[in-house]
Amino acid sequence: MNHSGTVPRQFHPQVTRPRPHQFETPDSYLARLCAANLIDGNYIRRLTRNRRLSSGRPDELAHVINELGGPDIGHFHREYARATAHAPAQLKDAFPARQQNRAACSRCTGGQHVDTYDHRRFMICLKHNRWIGQRATEQRQIIDYELRTVERRFRRITGTGLIPRGTHDNIVAAIDRHAPGLKDQLWLGHRLHAHTDIDHYPARVRILTTITDYLATHWPLEREIRTWHRRPEQARLYAHLRLHLTWLGTPSQTWKLVDELVDVIIGVINTRTASFLISDVLTQGQRQPLELCRSHCHQEL
Repeated sequence: MNHSGTVPRQFHPQVTRPRPHQFETPDSYLARLCAANLIDGNYIRRLTRNRRLSSGRPDELAHVINELGGPDIGHFHREYARATAHAPAQLKDAFPARQQNRAACSRCTGGQHVDTYDHRRFMICLKHNRWIGQRATEQRQIIDYELRTVERRFRRITGTGLIPRGTHDNIVAAIDRHAPGLKDQLWLGHRLHAHTDIDHYPARVRILTTITDYLATHWPLEREIRTWHRRPEQARLYAHLRLHLTWLGTPSQTWKLVDELVDVIIGVINTRTASFLISDVLTQGQRQPLELCRSHCHQEL
């Protein structure tokens, strides 16, 4: 500390303190905070980088924003955990140097450019009926209001936590790869938007609903997956998907897509099994010293 009692390079609260938007990244908020108070953002970032090197804290940017009058230090960590549905989320993952972002609804932000975490929580702004999907280069106005119902169904799916972000991307990629052969069946809307992601959105959500229903029935999150057998599970998966995806077309048209979806779902079960085994090993590792201590005390008695 210096003679004035403050930490070197410590910042002071600013007059204008913009409100953080939902899932907004710390870099985006810092840029808006600096612009609102006429501060050189590059200068603040250089000082933040120097402070991070000296302190070793991965969330040094959150401390800087808090000193400038922004939200509390744990705000961005909580927003990242909500956006990615990671429980618990790693602190360092909320403040990476380079990360994929999504633009927030321009009407919700009053025309300002706001970057958010690359989440899969929603694809349509229900307040302004705008498409803000993760691959949207420009925000389009929704003209088919039935998509609002589809969006609410998608938000219920993501709220279950059964479809991680990587699994969602793999399912969408599989659907896109087989879209040329399922062109007519993939459009379930009422008015075409001439936008592939928007026109295929109802079909994607319907497929995601089918997969979520299967996982919720046979592999809920509260179930501990200790052991499972691949071949019987694949047979049950094929029977479920072939029955509930008949609206996509004949088996000769959908068998490749069904194969890829089965692989994706098997990967989800494998991941949950591996995470359970790791947690089980850690629990046993913590329990083993206690059991050794108890046996040693019993021998002494």
